[in-house]
Order: sequence, then C-alpha cells, then structure tokens
Amino acid sequence: MSDPSPQECIEIHAALADELRHSDGLVWQFALAIIALEDGAVALSGLSGFQSLSGKNALSAAFLLSVGLSIVLVRHAYERRGHIRRLHATEEELRQTYPRIFVRTPDSPQWRASLGLAWVLLAESCISFVLFLWQLYG
Repeated sequence: MSDPSPQECIEIHAALADELRHSDGLVWQFALAIIALEDGAVALSGLSGFQSLSGKNALSAAFLLSVGLSIVLVRHAYERRGHIRRLHATEEELRQTYPRIFVRTPDSPQWRASLGLAWVLLAESCISFVLFLWQLYG
C-alpha cells in the first residue's frame, strides 16, 4: 500500500478531528445520563408505588444500567486516545509536505479529564448500586 497523498492526508485529518470533537460531546452526554438515572432512582425510591418488589427491581435496574453506561464511558474515553494518536500520525505526514501549516496538536488535558471522569463515574455507580441494593433489600 502506498503512502497517502497530501490531499488524502488532509481529508483524513479533517475526519479524525471531527470524530474527536464528536466523541468529546458524547462523554458529557453519557455522564449526564448516568447522573440522571441515579438521581431519578433515588427520587422515586421514596414513593409508595416503588416499595413493592417490582418497584424495587425497576429502581435496581436503573442503577445497574448506570453501571453499564459507566463501563461504556470508560471504553469510549480510551477510544478517544486512539483518535488522538491517529490525528498525530496524520499530522506527521502532513508536516513533511506542508511544514509551515501543520504543527503538532498539543496533547489536551481534556482527554485525561474525560478518562478521569469516566473512572470516577464508574466507581460511583458501582458503589451506589451496592449501597442502593443494601438499603432496598437489606
């Protein structure tokens, strides 16, 4: 396979940059969904209709879903690292052809922040799930 042309590199760079921007928004959307699920389950747990076994199971399912979303969020945060590596590799190719235009994109603290947020939400979701089960069924 031959090396990509400069035009192909520019198109690849644009696509990778768009994917990275899109994934940044997804991280925060997942975080909000996780928090909303847990807050909703806690708020509904005080209502009399949710004191039955089926109500407790529904609330437990909400917490279990937040754990699942947290796992997806961690995987997605690591996937962002792959986008950044591919972006840097493409920039290296373009820098050889257009040295004045393409400079290396600095490593962003946003990736580390999104990874940290993902791990915090996963830990919080797991702990909340266990505590919630203990309170409901214990």
